[in-house]
Amino acid sequence: MTNIRREVERIIDTNPPIRNCLGRGVVNIRGLAKFIVENYPINASMDAIISAIRRYEYKDKEASIKKVYSLIGKATLTSRNSIVSITLEKSVNVEQYLPKILSVISMVKNEVFRVIQANTAIKVVIDKKNLENVLGTLPEKSVKRVEEGLAEITIQLDPESWKMPGVVAVISSELAMNNVNIREIMSCIPEIIIFFDEKDLLRAYQLIHTLAGGGQ
Repeated sequence: MTNIRREVERIIDTNPPIRNCLGRGVVNIRGLAKFIVENYPINASMDAIISAIRRYEYKDKEASIKKVYSLIGKATLTSRNSIVSITLEKSVNVEQYLPKILSVISMVKNEVFRVIQANTAIKVVIDKKNLENVLGTLPEKSVKRVEEGLAEITIQLDPESWKMPGVVAVISSELAMNNVNIREIMSCIPEIIIFFDEKDLLRAYQLIHTLAGGGQ
C-alpha cells in the first residue's frame, strides 16, 4: 500500500491542475481514481487508489511543489539538433578509444562531446558532422550501435535546485503527459541535458520553456 500511495502522490504532485482542484475540494475522487487507472501504468485496485487520493496531504505538499516550480522558473534553455549517439562495447581496450575520439572534437568551438559509462557499454554523444571522423578512430567491432537524428535541450538551473526534490520529476512528467519521449538524460550540476528525437525537439522546447517561464 505504501508504494501505491507514493505513486499516486507522484502523479498528483506532477499534475498542477489535478493538485490544485484537489486542494480546493472540487474533484470527484472516484473520477480521479478512474482517470489514474486509465492513463498511468499503476498496478493497483480502484479502492486502493481512492484510499491513496484521500490520504494525499495537499497543504504539506503545496509549499514544496510551489518551490519546485519557482526554481524551474529561473532556468534558461539552449537546444541543439543534428546529434548522434554512439554506443561502444565496454572492453579492456575502451579507455584508449576515448582520447582518439576527443582528438577530433573541437572543444574551443563548443562541439558536442558527452560520455555516459554503464556496466556493459559506453555511450558517446557528438555532433553529426563529426560522425565520420569519430568512427574512423574506432575499430568496427567496438561499435555496437549508432543512433542519428537526435536533438538535445540543456536546462541551466539555479544551483539551489539540486537541494530540492522533484525538479527532474516535474520536467520529465510534463514531457511524458504530452507524449514526448526522452531518449536520454544526463546532468552536470547545475545543468540537465535531455535528448530527444529531432521531430520532438520543438514540442519539448515549448513545454519546458513554459515551465521555465513560470507557466503554472
